[in-house]
Amino acid sequence: MASKSDKELAGMKQLILQGQPVNQRKYCYLMLEKVSRTFALTIKALGSPFKDPVMLGYLFCRIADTFEDSAKLSDERKIALLQDYYRLFQSEGKDVGLMWRLKSACAVLDMNDDEEFLVGHLDIVFCELHSCNARTRKIIRDTVTEMVAGMQATVQRSLEQKVLRLRSENELDRYCYYVAGTVGHMLTRLFAEFSPWISKRLKNRLAVDQEAFGAGLQLTNIIKDAVVDLQRNTAYIPTDLADKYNVPLDRIHEIGYRSQARSMMRELIVKAVTNLNYALRYCLLIPKTEPRIRLFCLWPLFMAIRTLRKAVLSDELFNPGNPVKISRREVRSTIRFTMLACFWDYLIVREFRRLVGVIESKLEVEIPLPLKNLKYLPVTLT
Repeated sequence: MASKSDKELAGMKQLILQGQPVNQRKYCYLMLEKVSRTFALTIKALGSPFKDPVMLGYLFCRIADTFEDSAKLSDERKIALLQDYYRLFQSEGKDVGLMWRLKSACAVLDMNDDEEFLVGHLDIVFCELHSCNARTRKIIRDTVTEMVAGMQATVQRSLEQKVLRLRSENELDRYCYYVAGTVGHMLTRLFAEFSPWISKRLKNRLAVDQEAFGAGLQLTNIIKDAVVDLQRNTAYIPTDLADKYNVPLDRIHEIGYRSQARSMMRELIVKAVTNLNYALRYCLLIPKTEPRIRLFCLWPLFMAIRTLRKAVLSDELFNPGNPVKISRREVRSTIRFTMLACFWDYLIVREFRRLVGVIESKLEVEIPLPLKNLKYLPVTLT
């Protein structure tokens, strides 16, 4: 049975297809719920003035991601569309010719698909962008154009190789930076732009860990979706790593390669947890006078570490029919705990370390937590 928001969005889509005006901000938030339920959930933690620019920044990044991932577009077409999107963003959506060309190119997309509908009507999101001030628009523009430039390079590699393969850990790091590290930059800049409690010095301190935060979340997605991605002939696991353990990437789900595949994924999981340790430091540096920002960052952090814990405790990681996913109960538990512990750093660290401890025990490894003298930093930096 369709929910109230589903019915409202369906009605808006009909009006848009008929060329009728809609409430642009409401449309953007309804689309956010469709294209990313997780982000739509976490953004509820934010209040004004952070919520709207963060929502818009995410939607623009999602549009770029849809261009890159669409199965209906050839690699050549993807590169051309990403180039046009890059140029359109440089004009903040004001280049009418480019806007028309992009919208026309989207005619091949399925307007029944929410992500592709968002792309096909990206002019609505640009119109909402114009309600932001100049500094906010620049922050979003800088992020999206850098991300799109990186995506173009990824698609170009796919075109040259006929399939998307990352060869080395350096290429993996570069990919994670462009699709997620850039978002870390955007969020830090937006937080500092609107929060009176985040000084320039604290902003610079947060910047040390912002890329690791994005990388940790992206690596978690790569790990949990590895088998599904390979079914699409896409691999974000470096071929160097697969060669190291003598496992063909397209066969990591097979029982005969289970031992090698586990060893290979162990390295990626350790890498992801290491980055998430720095993400924890990022969260704890956020002043307690900004509890909404803290919650916005803590929710995806704890969901990611819970996902990795689940990945090491079962073979779901290698089952394309039953991908690793935390339950709704675990999501609710995460939200409830972080809301209660938001002002108590030691509770947050203790619970995080408990979850990481399960991973360390299963993988028989110790992953350092970079929190030395952290309790003094918020006082001196703000």
